[in-house]
Amino acid sequence: MTERSEGHSTPQRRASRPLWARVLAAICGLIGLALIWTVASAHVMAGRGPEASDGIYASHRAVVFAGPDAWRSPYNRGTLAAEREDYAAAVMHLERALTSVPKATPAASGSIQGSTECRVRTNLSLALEGLALETAEEAGVEASGELLGSTIDAQRLDQAIGFMDRAAEASKPCTTDGEGGESSTADEDVTHQRQQRQVDVLRTAAEESQDPGEDATDEPEADQSDDSGADSDQENDASEEPGEEPAEPTPTPTLDDKQAQLEENQRQAEEVLQQREGREGAGFGTGEAW
Repeated sequence: MTERSEGHSTPQRRASRPLWARVLAAICGLIGLALIWTVASAHVMAGRGPEASDGIYASHRAVVFAGPDAWRSPYNRGTLAAEREDYAAAVMHLERALTSVPKATPAASGSIQGSTECRVRTNLSLALEGLALETAEEAGVEASGELLGSTIDAQRLDQAIGFMDRAAEASKPCTTDGEGGESSTADEDVTHQRQQRQVDVLRTAAEESQDPGEDATDEPEADQSDDSGADSDQENDASEEPGEEPAEPTPTPTLDDKQAQLEENQRQAEEVLQQREGREGAGFGTGEAW
C-alpha cells in the first residue's frame, strides 16, 4: 500500500494473466463445449432414423476434425450407411475412421479384441462383406457360388473377391488370437472364418465359370488338320516321279500356331486389365457395432 496526502491509500494494480493463457483457456473452453455437444447430440439422435442422424453425424466432423475423437464422425456415418445397405458409402466412411482411430496395443494373445479400433474394424469388415456379395450378384454369382446365368462378368467378380479378401483382413486382428481364431466359436472368429470361406467360394466360382470346352473343341480340329496334312504328304510322295527331288513345301500357319498367338494376345489383354483394375482399386477406400 502507498500513502497519499491527507492519509488516503490506493490499492496496487492486480497482476493479470498473460494474453496467451487467456487465449488458451478460451480455446479449451470451446473444445469442451464442442465435445459436450457432440456427445449429447449423438445421444439424442440415437433413437431416430438413419436419415435424420446422418446430418448431425456429418456436422460432428466439422467440429471434431482432429485429435483422438476424429474417428467418431466417419464411424457413425459409416455405420448408418451400412444399416441402409449402402455398402460403398459405408466402406468409404469406415476406412476414413480406421485411419484416425487410436491404434490398439495387442494383448498377450496377439488380439486387439474389445478395443475401439476393433469396433471400427468390425463394422468395416461387415460393410466390405456386404459390398462383396452385392458385387458378386451383379457379376452373376450367388453367395453360395452358384451361377445366376450362363455367363458372368469376370471383372466384377474379381472386384467382389477383392472386397471379400479385404473384409477378412479387416476382421483378422480382432479374432481371439489375432490370426483368424481357427476352430473358435467366438463371434469375431466366426465372422472372420465366414469371410475367409466366402473368398474361397467366389474364387472357385470364377475358375468354374471359364469355358472348359474351349480347349477341347480346338484339339480335335488340330488333330484333324494334322491327319489331313499327313494324308496330303503321302499323296504327294506317291505322285512324285522316281529319281526326282521332292519339292520343298511352303510352310503354312497351323491351327496350333494360331491358337498360340490367340493365347498370347489374351495374356497381354489380361495384364492390361489387371493393371487398370489396380489403378482403380487404389482409390477406393464409422455409433455402435451393428
